Parts: sequence; C-alpha cells; structure tokens
Amino acid sequence: MAMRLANLCDLSCAPVIYNLTAACFEDNCDWTKFNGYDDMLLNEEETENLGWRLLERFIIKYEKEKETILHKSAVLKLLEMGMFLPSWLTSSYIKRNAPELLKLYLSHGYLEQASQLACDYIRAAMGSGSEAFSIDLPLLPTSPYIYLPINTIELIILELSYY
Repeated sequence: MAMRLANLCDLSCAPVIYNLTAACFEDNCDWTKFNGYDDMLLNEEETENLGWRLLERFIIKYEKEKETILHKSAVLKLLEMGMFLPSWLTSSYIKRNAPELLKLYLSHGYLEQASQLACDYIRAAMGSGSEAFSIDLPLLPTSPYIYLPINTIELIILELSYY
C-alpha cells in the first residue's frame, strides 16, 4: 500500500524499502495482515520469507532503470543492522552499480566483502565474469573506456595493509 501511494504521489519509495528491510527481521507478521498480504501466507516457513519476497518484488518493480536508490536503501539498512546481504540483492546491485556497493561495504566496515567485490570487479573489467557487472567489453586497446573506482580500491588496499 505504501509503495503504491508513494509511487502515485511521485514520492521516493526509498523510506518504504528501508523500513520494509527492517521488518524482514521481525518475528511477528502483523504488518503482513495490516497491509493485506496475509493471503500470501501458506505455512509458518513462508511467514519468514514473505518480507524478503516482498522486498525483492518491490525493488525489482519500482527501481527505475539506471538508478539504485531502492537498492541502496535496502543495503544501507542491512549494513547498519550488521547483516549480510541476500544474494539476489547483491547480484542485482552489482549489475546496476558495483562501485556504489563497493563504497557502502567499505564505509560500513565490511572489508572482506569489499575486497572480494573489488577483485571480482577488476577481473570483470579484464573479461572474466563481465556479464555480472554489466560490462559490455573487457579492457582492450580498442575497447571504450571502463570506469574503475581506483580511489575506493586504493582505500581497500590501505585498510587491508593494517591487518
């Protein structure tokens, strides 16, 4: 309901996604009944996954092309709570804006995930796994420029040197 209302009024859906992300960790599902999603519940196990399914559906449906506002909102909440990201969210975010996710990992202290993502991003730029990062052509002398977040990668290397 809140997503439809925000969309109808041309308001940002990011606060809704942020709060829905937090609600995914609540044990009770009163919010599902209140929002009219209780008919989607078939058994107790599905109660736990309903929030995640709704979050995924809303992010995919309402995120505008070439934007990551909703992805960032969900990831921010998860990182603030000290949680790991679901694989569907990570892969979707990487495809849309890997450098932004890299900065979020680094700024929230997820150094291991940041370093792994940086390595994967560099490999993708060189041609190995480039489809996961939406890189059309790998680094070649004749290919167009590829943006690599060198400053962020250098910060990750600097942070790793302390360990």
